[in-house]
Amino acid sequence: MEQTLAAVRTKLKDFKEALSSLGETVSAHDSRIDALEAALKELERANATMQLKIDDLEGRSRRNNIRIIGIPEGAEGARPTDFVAGLLPKLLGEENFKLPLLVDRAHRSICPRLAEGAKPRPFIAQIHLFQVKEKILQLRRSHGPLQFQGHRVLIFLDYTSSVMEKRKQFTEVLQELRNLKITHFLRYPARLHVEVDGHSRSFSELVEVSRDKVTPVHYESDVI
Repeated sequence: MEQTLAAVRTKLKDFKEALSSLGETVSAHDSRIDALEAALKELERANATMQLKIDDLEGRSRRNNIRIIGIPEGAEGARPTDFVAGLLPKLLGEENFKLPLLVDRAHRSICPRLAEGAKPRPFIAQIHLFQVKEKILQLRRSHGPLQFQGHRVLIFLDYTSSVMEKRKQFTEVLQELRNLKITHFLRYPARLHVEVDGHSRSFSELVEVSRDKVTPVHYESDVI
């Protein structure tokens, strides 16, 4: 009997020692996991900050760029920069351009040429002077529908892909606002400004639109 109890005590001692060692191991692993999670959060914060800086730098590099949509493929010939320099005054009124329009470079968007009959690739053009680029956008807003060889032409800022994604979420809302004749515009990078009953409000996320009000879907808006 004594021998049996001694054997049990030995096994219990060994079990306690093993359990204690396991507890220490688990504790060490928990500490490492906590340290790794903290490091991961710091890396995520640093990555988010870096991404914002990259987006800002890319946006600044495009500040003189415009995107021209609707020009048939091949219309530019072999000299797209000269083509755009001549096209914009014709579209927006040559009387608005007292000096020759300087375009640093122009090219179609970089993607495979589409099949015949598909929508033509957009033009991306870098205007030499920022003030002239702003004037082009102002003339586009005040001008009627633009046409080239019977095709409707649209002119926009050349936004980065991340900004385009943010602005795209407002596409249906903008159409509804136009249908309801509600004064609105989309601020850079993607902030909807709306005027209803003499009050101005701005939204950074989706909104619900009715004839007499604009309501955020699931967030708070800023009253200006």
